[in-house]
Amino acid sequence: MGVAVNGGSLTFGNGGSIAAYNASAISLSGGTIGFDDNEETAATEEYTIDCVINRKGTGVTNSCSANAAQATAAGTHQYDMYLPWQSEVAGQTVTRYENENGICVVGGSLTATGKLNIRFRGLYNNYNQYSAIGTGGTYYNHDKLVVKSFAVACIESELGKDEEEGANIFIKHANITSQVGGGVKVQGGTVTLGDENTTREEISVQTTGAVHYNTAYYAWSGEAGNPWQFYPSLSGGYAVVARSGNIHIYNGEYTAMFGDGVAATSDANRKTVVHIYNGKFTGNLTHTQTPSDNEMQSSGPACFYGLKVFGESDIRIYNGEFDGKNGGAIVRGVDSGHRANVWIYAGIFGARVETENSEVGQDGFNVYDYSTVYFGAYTDEELNAHGYDTLQKRQSAIQVRATLFPIAANPLVPIVDWRYDTDIKIYVYYGRYFIRRPYTTRKSLSIGSVLAGMKNTDFFIYGYGTNVFAQNRGNDWEVTRIRWNSTTSVPSTHNSHLATTKNQVYYSAIDEPTTNLVTREHVPNSF
Repeated sequence: MGVAVNGGSLTFGNGGSIAAYNASAISLSGGTIGFDDNEETAATEEYTIDCVINRKGTGVTNSCSANAAQATAAGTHQYDMYLPWQSEVAGQTVTRYENENGICVVGGSLTATGKLNIRFRGLYNNYNQYSAIGTGGTYYNHDKLVVKSFAVACIESELGKDEEEGANIFIKHANITSQVGGGVKVQGGTVTLGDENTTREEISVQTTGAVHYNTAYYAWSGEAGNPWQFYPSLSGGYAVVARSGNIHIYNGEYTAMFGDGVAATSDANRKTVVHIYNGKFTGNLTHTQTPSDNEMQSSGPACFYGLKVFGESDIRIYNGEFDGKNGGAIVRGVDSGHRANVWIYAGIFGARVETENSEVGQDGFNVYDYSTVYFGAYTDEELNAHGYDTLQKRQSAIQVRATLFPIAANPLVPIVDWRYDTDIKIYVYYGRYFIRRPYTTRKSLSIGSVLAGMKNTDFFIYGYGTNVFAQNRGNDWEVTRIRWNSTTSVPSTHNSHLATTKNQVYYSAIDEPTTNLVTREHVPNSF
């Protein structure tokens, strides 16, 4: 192990390096660690941190696919590790140090105002947590990925601690590369990347692992025979993930070769809170494909995105760019009592491509069960204050681009009596929603799609033609639609309505909407 602190204060200045082979480079259980810049010259000092975690096998080096034996060996420690201050007490068992992350903070504060250059190689992810066809019952495979190792991890196990007492990480400048594993994780505690003055170039987080397990699985039990299949990631990982706790991202570039740009999941009894002020977030699914693999790349819950939200969470996006293998974002909560809530103030979702390209994202923003998403969370006064004081500027504040549907609502819940009780709420207040397929060939495409049979689902569009603008390549729409994504006619239990006095549209499944579209101007900033 490179550096271990369990109380007290340790500060590095004038640059330097830490190299750790077979163990974490830095472990903080209490107290503080600082990596300072040069106060006298105001120059940014650089600190190089190299970390390689021990493992039984080397994994795969000349292929993107690994079998069970290879995955097990590269995902298992060769030997156990213990911290320096641990001592054996008669009748008690000494707890083994988890030894999975490059920098691990479980208590205390790590502050880096100097630049951290981190190179990391961790453990392979588990491969045997997925359910196969014939398992029986309802199962979900799309959210079972748990990346074992991260270059930087903030893990606070105790509930109820405030930020001063708990685990905290602040990084102002960084270049982080993870060869095996993820980039940055918060699981309890608080991680802050950058500050109000951070530029896009000052923080870079990349995960370059692309090895996957050699067996493909269906995303969930209801999808047998459908194209939502995937290969489990082994050496890949999220560039950034919040698994409970708090994370604040001010700027930077975050890229995953076989994973999501930024992800939020929830932990037992703890909500995840993510605030993104700016940055570029890119998810990828990079591996050697065969023709049969093409079906496994379609937009769905097991694909990789710029933003992925699975679990109880509050996500606020003030700006940024989000793109992935098949779209900008995907959102799903746990159940009606543990929802995923996303407020979008400004931002770009989907690739900046305006010509048809089947290899670019199918849908711009995917919304699944138990989710509430606001496309436009600034009030009218706040829009003006941020410079969005004309209709054209308000249309440009949020941009969602897709080959098919900018916003797609789909279920993962089991079907009961031919209905999916999805509990989805979508509110569109301003922005530009662009479809790459030419209007002349796909006139049926629209700003959003809703699968027929979904109930307890509301899709509201406010101010269409003014704050909200939709465009199908080659045609500026005069009338917008929300399409029922079904080959059959719309069931009588689905209602659509056009409030002509303000040119606003809503879709409601089963129940009439509780919101009066004609009188309500904007959603409040909180529930």
